[in-house]
Amino acid sequence: GLSEAVESAEVFTKEDKKRNLISVKLENNLCTIKGESIYGWYEKPSPMEWENDNLEFLVSPKLFQSLLKRKNDFQLTEDKIKITGENWTWIGTLFKLEKKKIK
Repeated sequence: GLSEAVESAEVFTKEDKKRNLISVKLENNLCTIKGESIYGWYEKPSPMEWENDNLEFLVSPKLFQSLLKRKNDFQLTEDKIKITGENWTWIGTLFKLEKKKIK
């Protein structure tokens, strides 16, 4: 599932302590998780209900694992992630970035 895909993708991203980020792409009812580094890459599409516009973002694997555990308590839009707990709410902003190739 998605949790295992995140763990596998992080194998390639965790060496870069400053940029340990995975790519999450939502399109056509698929969630594709990708991790890449100079050593290689991992990519896995998984079925997921997603009927909004296509969306792709970078996120910390640990944060995304946390989101997956709280799947009923988080909302994702084109420019925000909102997580609601019992006594708190966390909102993160998503920014559009230019794609860069890893050299």
